[in-house]
Amino acid sequence: MWGPNTRAEREQAAPTAGRIGRPVRVVSLGFRNKPFDLIQDTVDREAAKGTDIVILLKTWRGQKDGTAEPVDGPTVTARATLARKHRTYIVCPIDRMEGEGRLNSTVLLDRQGNVVSIYNKVFPSRQRGQTLMLRIAPYGTGFFEGTWPPARCFEADS
Repeated sequence: MWGPNTRAEREQAAPTAGRIGRPVRVVSLGFRNKPFDLIQDTVDREAAKGTDIVILLKTWRGQKDGTAEPVDGPTVTARATLARKHRTYIVCPIDRMEGEGRLNSTVLLDRQGNVVSIYNKVFPSRQRGQTLMLRIAPYGTGFFEGTWPPARCFEADS
């Protein structure tokens, strides 16, 4: 692996004159129909390696009857514990309930395990004159210039 290997080495590798940025360790994990504890253990193991951000793929817990939960439900709470433990960001998509609504959401947890941004997937339609507007709470992670861009797709009906 290139660059500093420990978290302390990476934190000391702050930008200096003539050098832009710093190495960032990113782990992207995808699961399908795996037990919650297995996923928690995998995220824990990968985050313990000094990962800066762990990204779980959308609908990794599924989207069916019984999977919807509030943002303070078991999924985000478990990932927040790991974010805090390993001082890493975690991108945690969930099948989210908010009031009576059900949302396909991406939750960004900061290094302290706090929810700092939520992006709700949008399904626009192609009706004449319709404008799609997204409201995303921006958050600066320090990994790149600008703010957190949730990397999610949206579908348009055909």
